[in-house]
Amino acid sequence: EQLAAHAHLVQFLLRSARRVARVAIVSNSLSPWVQASAARYLPGIDFEALFDELDVPVYYSRQHLSNIPVTYKVTNWDVHLDRRAGGRIGVDIIREFDGSLAVARIEEGGLMEQWNQDCPDRAVQPGDRFAEVNGSTDSLAAECRKQQELKILVYRAVPDRDPYVEAKRIDMTACLEKFYGRHANWQQNVVCIGDAVTEQQAIKEVLLSNSESSRPRALCKTVNLIDTPSLEQLS
Repeated sequence: EQLAAHAHLVQFLLRSARRVARVAIVSNSLSPWVQASAARYLPGIDFEALFDELDVPVYYSRQHLSNIPVTYKVTNWDVHLDRRAGGRIGVDIIREFDGSLAVARIEEGGLMEQWNQDCPDRAVQPGDRFAEVNGSTDSLAAECRKQQELKILVYRAVPDRDPYVEAKRIDMTACLEKFYGRHANWQQNVVCIGDAVTEQQAIKEVLLSNSESSRPRALCKTVNLIDTPSLEQLS
């Protein structure tokens, strides 16, 4: 019942926006995620038919990822933790396909947080990976659980560009060309609403590159939704 009420609000928002402007959806998912998730979580409204009626194009940017060249700057360093007294490391980890452990979160009060405070130039951050523990590349999680001194080889791979920003930039460029292509002297006015900084960066890059042409300077407003909002907050 609450989802159905929210679905009608979404429909009202799309219709209201479409009365005054063109509307597009640019998602970093794969087709048909937008339509499938709408069918599941927004009952009572045929959003696929609504998109057709309102002429709202849906772009699935993830399809571009395999064609975006990315190079990484890799750095690595050793982290020394003493678990002989049984203290917890305080790291949420995810096992990767190559056997390394990806750091998802640093917990408060753990040995890793203390290491970061003591050695800020070698601090471990979410996204870093454990490549070796005490010289071994096997069973890293099990090795970390032992009550012993730990020498952890950590590495960080920083891409020269964010492929997800680049993927959205490609489709946002195509979208604006579709909307404004025949009107080179029109000023581009864009409101970009999303739940991550990815689309904020992408649309700003697109409009910045467009500003180098003879087209009037674009106006842009970005809105970033709060993390993990409740249904009431979304409504």
